[in-house]
Amino acid sequence: MSTLNQGAGGAFIEDFNCTSSTFCVAGGVYHDSYNLQQSFVSVYNGTDWADHEIASSLSKGSNGGANGDSSLHLTCRSSTFCVAYGRYLDLSNVLQAFVSVYNGTNWSDQELAGSLNVGVNGANTANVTCHSVTFCVASGWYRDAANVLQTFTSVYNGSTWSTQELASSLSKGTNGASISNVTCHSSKFCIAYGSYSDVSNRPQIFVSIYNGSTWSDNQIASSLSQGVAGSTLAGVTCRSSKFCVAYGDYADVANDTQAFVAVYNGSNWSNQELASILNLHGAAEVDSVFCTSSTFCTASGSYHDGSSTRRAFASIYNGSTWSDQAIATTFSNGVTEIVSGLVNVTCRSTTLCIASGNYQDGGAVEHPFVSVYNGSTWADQELASGLSVGTNVGLNSNFRVICYSTSFCVASGLYGDSSNVPQVFVSVYNGTSWNSQQLASSLTAGTNGTEIVEGVTCRSSSLCLVDGNYSDSGNTQYAFVSVYNGTSWNSQQLAGTLGGASNIENATCRSSNFCVGGGSYYSNTSHDWHGFVSTYNGSNWSSQELSARLSGYTFGHPHVTCLTVTFCAAYGAFKDSGNIYQDFVAVRSTTVLQITNTVFSGVVGRPVILTTTGGTGVGPVRFVVTGAGCRITHGSVSAKTATTCVVTAKQRGKKNVGAAKSAPVSFIFSHK
Repeated sequence: MSTLNQGAGGAFIEDFNCTSSTFCVAGGVYHDSYNLQQSFVSVYNGTDWADHEIASSLSKGSNGGANGDSSLHLTCRSSTFCVAYGRYLDLSNVLQAFVSVYNGTNWSDQELAGSLNVGVNGANTANVTCHSVTFCVASGWYRDAANVLQTFTSVYNGSTWSTQELASSLSKGTNGASISNVTCHSSKFCIAYGSYSDVSNRPQIFVSIYNGSTWSDNQIASSLSQGVAGSTLAGVTCRSSKFCVAYGDYADVANDTQAFVAVYNGSNWSNQELASILNLHGAAEVDSVFCTSSTFCTASGSYHDGSSTRRAFASIYNGSTWSDQAIATTFSNGVTEIVSGLVNVTCRSTTLCIASGNYQDGGAVEHPFVSVYNGSTWADQELASGLSVGTNVGLNSNFRVICYSTSFCVASGLYGDSSNVPQVFVSVYNGTSWNSQQLASSLTAGTNGTEIVEGVTCRSSSLCLVDGNYSDSGNTQYAFVSVYNGTSWNSQQLAGTLGGASNIENATCRSSNFCVGGGSYYSNTSHDWHGFVSTYNGSNWSSQELSARLSGYTFGHPHVTCLTVTFCAAYGAFKDSGNIYQDFVAVRSTTVLQITNTVFSGVVGRPVILTTTGGTGVGPVRFVVTGAGCRITHGSVSAKTATTCVVTAKQRGKKNVGAAKSAPVSFIFSHK
């Protein structure tokens, strides 16, 4: 971005997308020589980055692109197809929606909803989803002639974009309409959903179905929503073009809040109230729905009982009816229990669903719980019960459950210890019971405790990762990562060898011996913040500073993404010598070091020359051999007696380049 970014406002990467080790795109905003904000993309071809201003033919306003408000995002499918989208300012300084399509060589800009957007406050492209290179759907908002917010979609057929207003026959109030999300199962079936205001200016729900040519709007819960508070949509989940479930809450004629689901059968939506018998004080809602098929779904949410106490419920769908049941009743003391809304419900089969949430004990202290469904009943269990003994720490922060099989689920969250210090815990489910464990216990000593950044992510039942920050005895914050190997969690501090305080932005694992985390640390020498990445080799994390050659000044928090164990990219921002923000990308691209001999046998006393390919390219490759009577001499392996020699190739790392190690290869030596 150095050739484009000339203004004092600097440049910032807002989105980053890689489809291979030879194609990545960074997108964001910069300030030109007039200090006007403009949009840019930078394309990586495996070696170099090429910067491009986009929307330049459109953006003519006196404030530049995006009106000083960062708004550029990316969706890419290959090195010859990528879409950037956001908003820009026209000659009248009105915000307009745009997309820019990349064909492998050029970016082609196009305004969206131009004929619709006639209000003074402009338009924006909020999201683009692409099912293929010839089918994308953009969605966003614009202002009509009355300057009321309305919503649109635009369908791309591989060459042109076709725009249509949604909920036009429904949205009659001054509060307008908006889209929450658009998902596509094919070029013949997409579903958009959101909210609008009716003629009485009440909020209502709409869902719009795309059949390959047109969008059809439907009001959801219309027969139910009669109160002045209207209705609210929590989400929509689809298994196919013939089965979807919308869910949320609505206000009845008494203006009490009720929970509902609406099932789509490919033609019509069927509304049903949930928890009607349970909800005695007019305040119920559905928070999540999970479906394994069109004949099995689980909805979860909350209601208020006869004492106006908030409680949790789950409802099972069998393909025709919903069956409600109160859950978390095990923890009820009949007076002060409050279930603070379920975070999620997840199912692996018709005989395993897990709902998760929080409850309050008699002392009004919150605790995390799970309820496990076995096909007929729900069984409640508190998590971290042996750990959580504090009184003032709410435990709903970052608490969630993910199931990878019927015998492996992981929950993560916070609890309060005996000093009321927040601590991170994980609980692993083995199909029968939950085992809870504190993370970073050997690290945390400060009163600020620990926090989770992203929660738990798993690649398998023997590889999970949790990233976060902890405080030491002096209450200085440090980054940590905990890796699960199928049996235990290994917590380690990151960037400890680089400087002082640190925090982590994100972490990811590609295999059991390759994980990467990124963040920032405070230099005790230069007294400012710097970016870092840390790499895990299966046992330990090693950290290094990013972009040290660019600046000794403040760095943004680098975000790391890895496609494979041999290709990762980190991106962020730094301040140059003029104290202006600039962008950077750091690429780690290596080929696997491997021994490439075509013959893996030899004669005793005669050396076999070893050959390799790949590796990091720093320094010479050296070989290590095991086996009685085996030795390495001048890049060859030999044996004094008939035996098998196992050879491994190694290569040193240096500064920004990691060390390399090949897989072991066996060479069999025998007598003539």
